[in-house]
Amino acid sequence: MVTDFYKTLFHYDGLYDQYCLTGAFPMVDADRLAKLGVPITDDEVRHVVFDIGSFKSAGEDGFQPVFYKS
Repeated sequence: MVTDFYKTLFHYDGLYDQYCLTGAFPMVDADRLAKLGVPITDDEVRHVVFDIGSFKSAGEDGFQPVFYKS
């Protein structure tokens, strides 16, 4: 039963809707789109790091935020 489930999990039935996500996401206005291209400043990074709780779970590097705060 488990083998049959995974064999048919991503089975192609013949019908394919190429644009099934059309309209599923909100539009980004020009002002917000322009802000995406602005370089990130050191002050912004510092602000975000110090707003994180000191003993939150470790990131990909294995260090908790308290390491960067000190």
